[in-house]
Amino acid sequence: MKHGAWYLILTVAVVLMLSALTYYRWHRGDWTQWVAFADTFVQKDGRVVDITTGGRSTSEGQSYGLFFALVANDKVRFQSILDWTANNLANGDLRSNLPAWLWGRAEDDDWEILDKNPATDADMWIAYSLLEAGRLWERDDYQVLGRRVLENIWNSSVLKTEDTYSVLPAPNGFVSEKGARLNPSYSPEFQMRLFQTVNPTQGWDKLWKNTLAQIIAASPLGLVPDWYLLSPDGAVVVDEHSDGRGSYDAIRTYMWSGMTPMPSLSPNDINGLAQIYDQYNLIPEVVSSFKRTFDGNAPPGFDAALLPYFAVLKQDGALETLRKRLNKNTKYGLLGSPPRYYDQMLALFGEGWDQRRYCFDKNGHIQTRWNWHRCG
Repeated sequence: MKHGAWYLILTVAVVLMLSALTYYRWHRGDWTQWVAFADTFVQKDGRVVDITTGGRSTSEGQSYGLFFALVANDKVRFQSILDWTANNLANGDLRSNLPAWLWGRAEDDDWEILDKNPATDADMWIAYSLLEAGRLWERDDYQVLGRRVLENIWNSSVLKTEDTYSVLPAPNGFVSEKGARLNPSYSPEFQMRLFQTVNPTQGWDKLWKNTLAQIIAASPLGLVPDWYLLSPDGAVVVDEHSDGRGSYDAIRTYMWSGMTPMPSLSPNDINGLAQIYDQYNLIPEVVSSFKRTFDGNAPPGFDAALLPYFAVLKQDGALETLRKRLNKNTKYGLLGSPPRYYDQMLALFGEGWDQRRYCFDKNGHIQTRWNWHRCG
């Protein structure tokens, strides 16, 4: 055989090998952070364990686990996380029951539900992940279940008045004679867009319009609080329990804003954190949403959460600094020493988006790398 023919055969073989490797990496996953997280924080039965708080589990952790398994195209873990959630937090039936938010070791040493009140942000992430898993993996059962969960959320966890819809943090315990205690980070805009598309008769567009106005009113200095109070007359006032504090909850609001294409809640609307960074070259752990005071150094997960935020604000210097810090603080795919549950969750969200492993389109649908979609 002539040298030219051998060269052609070798070239074709190399191309096929690289194509196979690309297919494997995109479709079977090279997301080392997800693998490290799953190996460390997810049991084989699908329970997502917060190893930093006594081994408890929350519906939040289960819901985020579902979303990241979808991003990673990890169908086996997705199903196991879903099964554990239904069997242990929803009395075996997610179609009829929203999951309890807290599961852990009781005083008698039994492992069981410790607080049966659902957490609405987790429920919304479960509904979202089921709907999108059903679409991307062509699973009608996931689609049907996602719609049922969404219907249950609308019926039990949305405050409806004559003029306003609002997402309650849970069905019980957040409405009093003083008003409704609400959490801005419970309402990602991309989710609202998808839910409106899936069920346009429920009014998710109105809910988001109301929520948008409330968040802006609660953030007069561009600093988002963890909580605010919606008074009976519709006014947004400072929540007396948290006194306008913005920290571990609020950080997600900045992140969701940066991830949403053409957001109506733009990072420019909540740019107070960027202003603090510009002036003091730090990310604080806690800010006051109405005093512009701050305290403490943020945990490493905040660096990851703010990647989408600073990207939209086109603050390249801040982005480069955050990426370097994250790289320095990451070992064997886990962020922080010791690695803490919430830092890992924020890292999977923020760095996953920054690495273009996923993004959202204008209708709220997720686009993934393994589905041959290139974000950005």
